Amino acid sequence: MLLMQLDDQKLEKAECHVVKVLEQNDFKLSKIYVVSKSIAIAVAAISQYQKKNSRKFYEDKKHKPLEQWPKVSHGWSHMQNERKDSLRPKNINKRNKKLYPIQRFTVGA
Repeated sequence: MLLMQLDDQKLEKAECHVVKVLEQNDFKLSKIYVVSKSIAIAVAAISQYQKKNSRKFYEDKKHKPLEQWPKVSHGWSHMQNERKDSLRPKNINKRNKKLYPIQRFTVGA
């Protein structure tokens, strides 16, 4: 039902734009804004309905799509990366220290 309504509103908006180009009727010009708002409302309602159904479908599944993951801030994601870095095996750091030792230079007197 909403999709049919959306198609009708899009056709009406197209007609309004044709009238705007031909400069025939002022009433249609003012109607463009109203029709655009109603199209936006219909699209928002459709997307909310789809998201609700998607959540219902994936609620007992092991893996979920990215859009259903909990939102995290920039700082929180960086904090998670620091934690992962600390959990890396220590022998990698030992190997790097052996391969790339700190270079010490002495000043000749």
